[in-house]
Amino acid sequence: MKIGRTIGISLAALAVIVIVAVVYLLSSLDSLVADAIRKYGTQVTQTTVDVSSVKIDIKDGAGSIDQLTIANPKGFTSPHIFTLGNISTAIDIASVNKDPVVIKQILIKQPDVFYEINEAGASNLKELQKNIEQSTSKANSGPK
Repeated sequence: MKIGRTIGISLAALAVIVIVAVVYLLSSLDSLVADAIRKYGTQVTQTTVDVSSVKIDIKDGAGSIDQLTIANPKGFTSPHIFTLGNISTAIDIASVNKDPVVIKQILIKQPDVFYEINEAGASNLKELQKNIEQSTSKANSGPK
């Protein structure tokens, strides 16, 4: 009897832990995604990537990013290469487990691109592209 009770208490405790973890994850999902965009965007572009806010609605299959900004690569004078005022998307929830996933909408508001050529004759867009290629080739050239 003691073993059955111990197992029951252990399973109940495990269920409580799982529920708390899921609630925490769902309540902080927006900030986790915003932090990931900042961290990995900055690593890949080798320049500062920032977002004002992220809103994800899992139930409706919708999400948005406000004020996505990518700073200019080193050697350029403008503070950033581009900003996007808002990016929003909606997917068909019923298609998530199917192939293909159906994207209902992708909407980009207030895009601003700042094309610049430095004294060496290089463009900021080409430099950003080189940075991204370097970062992604490093990630792909690791051990298999």
